Amino acid sequence: MPRTLGKHTNHFGLFIRRRRRELSLTQREVAAALKVSAPEFVGMIEAGIRKPNFERLPALAEVLKVSTLEMIQLAFADVYPSLVGYLTSEQTAQTAKANRMGQKLYALTPSIRQPIIKMIDKFYAERSVETKERVA
Repeated sequence: MPRTLGKHTNHFGLFIRRRRRELSLTQREVAAALKVSAPEFVGMIEAGIRKPNFERLPALAEVLKVSTLEMIQLAFADVYPSLVGYLTSEQTAQTAKANRMGQKLYALTPSIRQPIIKMIDKFYAERSVETKERVA
C-alpha cells in the first residue's frame, strides 16, 4: 500500500525501489548516477519523504532503464493525477504528433514546403466540402 503524503500517495517512491531492486542496484549506485553525494537521498525518495527535482528525472529514467516520459508520468502521478491523464490522452498524443510533423515541414526549404502546404490545404478543403454534403 502506498504511503500517503498528506493528500498525495507514494507510487513513485515504491516504483523507484522496486525497479532499483529488479536491476540489482544499490541506493549508492543510483545516487552516483544522479550525481548526488548522499545515497540517503534515494532512500528518502523511495520512502516518499523527498521527490527528485524535475531536472534529475531523465538521469533517473536512464539508470532505471525506463523511458523519460514514463518517469515524468510516475513523478507527477502522485501529486497531479489529472495532469498525467491529460498528458497521456489520445488528443495530446495527436497534438504532439502534429507538432513534430509541423517541425519537419518547416525544416524543409520554402520551395519544397509551399507546394506541400498547398496540397494539404486542397485536401482539407475537399474533405470539408464532402463533410458538408453528407450532413446536408
